[in-house]
Amino acid sequence: IRVRGPVALDRDPVVVRIYTLSGELIWRKDLTGSGSLDFAWNLGLRNGGRAAAGIYLVLVEGRLYRERGILAVLK
Repeated sequence: IRVRGPVALDRDPVVVRIYTLSGELIWRKDLTGSGSLDFAWNLGLRNGGRAAAGIYLVLVEGRLYRERGILAVLK
């Protein structure tokens, strides 16, 4: 997953959250430091399980940055 636009993570850390369509938070990652805003999700869930095939909502936000998207998982 790649987030668009320049983001200075050292000045504005961001949080990536992935939700089911019903609004359940299933994954979260804090991104800090410098460099690109690329990150990988290995389909792991907060409860230790694995994500099923389906559509998920992605929210990436920091103090000065916010991006939303839709993610499809195919198996």
